[in-house]
Amino acid sequence: MEQQEEEEGEALISELKRQMDNEDLDPEQKIMLLNNGLNKVLNSA
Repeated sequence: MEQQEEEEGEALISELKRQMDNEDLDPEQKIMLLNNGLNKVLNSA
């Protein structure tokens, strides 16, 4: 079960990195994106 949670966390992180790299966001939008991503990871822990 821990392996699956770790893989889900890595998938969320890689998706977050992709969004940060690919999307033309202003700093406030990037902070919101990071915050939402962190909340997903923490809520799934």
